[in-house]
Amino acid sequence: MGPLAVCAAAAVLAGCGGDDKKSSSSPLSPGGGYGDTTQSAPKSKSDAIAQCYEAAKKYTGQARKTAEASCKAADTGDTSDLKKQAKQQCLDGAKQIPDANSRKQAEDACNKLGQ
Repeated sequence: MGPLAVCAAAAVLAGCGGDDKKSSSSPLSPGGGYGDTTQSAPKSKSDAIAQCYEAAKKYTGQARKTAEASCKAADTGDTSDLKKQAKQQCLDGAKQIPDANSRKQAEDACNKLGQ
C-alpha cells in the first residue's frame, strides 16, 4: 500500500467509532475525494504528509492517535505503530457493544488486526 493510500485508509479508520468527540464523519467524502473542498490537492509527498497531520488535529483521543500514526506510516513506510493504534481503536469500539457475544466477536476480529 502506498504512502497516500495508508494515510487515506487511516483517515477513514479514524472516523469510525472510538472516542472522537469533535466529528463522527470521515475527512473523505463518499466519492473518494476530500470532503473539505477548500484544501488543495497535495503537490508532493511532503505536502500530503503535512495535510495528513493537519487533518489528524480534527480528532481527539484514540482517533487522533490512529490518524497521526497513519501520517507517520505514510512518511516513513513503517506501519507498526499504525497497526497498534488501529487495533486499540477497534478494541475501544468493541467495548461499546452491549451484547456479550457480539462484543466477543468484535474483540476477536480486532485482535487479528496487523497479523
